[in-house]
Amino acid sequence: MAIGNQTHIASTLRKPLAEDPELAEVLDFTLTYGTRLKDQLAANQSQLVPAHIAYDKKVLSFKAYFKEAVPESPTEKFRVRFVRINYFLEDDSINVLETAQVNSGLPQGVFLRRQRVPRSTVKNDFYTAKDFNVAVDLALYGRVYRIYDCDGFTRNYYQSLGITLTESEVPPTDQYSQTRLYSECPARNAATPNANRFALRKFLENDRKVLRFYCSWDNSDEPFGECRPYVVQFFLVDDTVEVREVNTPNDGRDPFPIFLRRQRLTKTSGGNDYYLDEDFKPDCVVNVLGRPFLIYDADKFTKDYYSEKFGIKDWPQTDSGIPDPQTMHSSIPGLSSSPLMKTVPHRDMSIETKPPRVDLKKMMDYQGKLLRFRATMETQRPEYRGRAFVVAYYLANDTIGVGELPLKDGIPGGRFLERTRLRHPERSRHAAPSGYGLQATDDSREYYQPSDFFVGARISLLSWTFVLHDADEATLRHMEANPYEFPMSNVDWVLEHVAAQLQAGGKGGVSALKAAFQRYDHDGSISGQQLKDALLLLGVDLAEQEKITLLRRYDLTGEDKVHYFELCTTLDAYVRQS
Repeated sequence: MAIGNQTHIASTLRKPLAEDPELAEVLDFTLTYGTRLKDQLAANQSQLVPAHIAYDKKVLSFKAYFKEAVPESPTEKFRVRFVRINYFLEDDSINVLETAQVNSGLPQGVFLRRQRVPRSTVKNDFYTAKDFNVAVDLALYGRVYRIYDCDGFTRNYYQSLGITLTESEVPPTDQYSQTRLYSECPARNAATPNANRFALRKFLENDRKVLRFYCSWDNSDEPFGECRPYVVQFFLVDDTVEVREVNTPNDGRDPFPIFLRRQRLTKTSGGNDYYLDEDFKPDCVVNVLGRPFLIYDADKFTKDYYSEKFGIKDWPQTDSGIPDPQTMHSSIPGLSSSPLMKTVPHRDMSIETKPPRVDLKKMMDYQGKLLRFRATMETQRPEYRGRAFVVAYYLANDTIGVGELPLKDGIPGGRFLERTRLRHPERSRHAAPSGYGLQATDDSREYYQPSDFFVGARISLLSWTFVLHDADEATLRHMEANPYEFPMSNVDWVLEHVAAQLQAGGKGGVSALKAAFQRYDHDGSISGQQLKDALLLLGVDLAEQEKITLLRRYDLTGEDKVHYFELCTTLDAYVRQS
């Protein structure tokens, strides 16, 4: 008896004594029963499996019901509500779920959340699996449930324990449920009208089966009329007709594909005689609301359908009257024999302006790079002569932007010209004659190029003329790094220009230039202004950009001191070569 009690204590604790030293020390059975009992308990505990593993996901399910009183109803006294009681073997917990009924008007679902339910008022007295059976009453928190059945797993579980459950019983029904069952499921008459039975059979046989006919409607006798193609679709499921327009790219019509929405089509206006599948035949005319449609062809399914049902196997080749699409060539009256047609490409003869072509390689190479010059406005108005501007040329997309510098006389400055691409006013490869409504495209214009911008240049931008006076260091370096695009920043080109003018001037050449430099010389060098004066004295006419190129090449220290000995030596070599 003592051994059974100790085993019950160990199974109740659900933990072997070897895993809990404190419990093993308290329950020291050797003091009472000796070492033999201790060895036997250790052997039994080593084979013990925890309950949460042995009974994981094992649930005993019982079907039950309870009667709920309806005190204020003249048609019923009580209502039967069906539930399912689940008993979890893992932890002896119970939950109650009410079976959902359609349109019951009652909150259904979880009736009792999963928990251990007390059996009586005694402490730690909970329901166990032995308290459940079929055809018994079960009281849970004051509500009495009648168990009338269970599932197969539950019966097998109790049978494995040697317990035989009672046979299932039939649950009762209430008057309200019976009345509602008959009202929602009325008795149907077995006799179905022949017309409805025929419609159902036609739907099942012909659903999604459509006859497709290719037709043409010729109204050329009317103003602006033409012969156009259409598609007539006949739906076998309900004998309806739909007419669709055949739209082609650039046909000049609005995209309305439905010419006649799906409906039953009458043969005559206002009549009750509708078109059927037998009325559509090859080379026949169909009256579509007063418009004659000529059937000249059909698809393969339609031809097979007529061959099988009506025996029509050959569809004649009917002339639809639809003209073949031709490529339209635009011609401008009075301009076909013009010399302009020989010079302007056909793609330039466009009514709408085409978007400019983007040079992606150029954008990637020159992203963020620009030419920036300080400029003044060339104008006859004296109040505009003191205004200062900054002209920027963006190399990525050949756009030009102009900003104005603030002055103390009240001009706030800011953006003067929005960044845009502008044409050169004196260069235009193809100029369309006025009066013909032509609009030149991107290829027929000559825009400003980077080579048009240099110090001393005059730039006309939208009727405003700007004179470029100076450039920043980044601009000068870019121009010197690309001498073939900016010849005035090419030192060799400038020296050849100077040598050619010295030789053609007849004023002593390089020796006279060297003597002029020596008159300004004090320490072996001259200033930039003295260099310009000496060149001008000998009749050498150079642009401002060319003078800046010479100064930047021979001013080695950056202190406005030009070493003219090297310059004269180089010029003498160019003169001898020429």
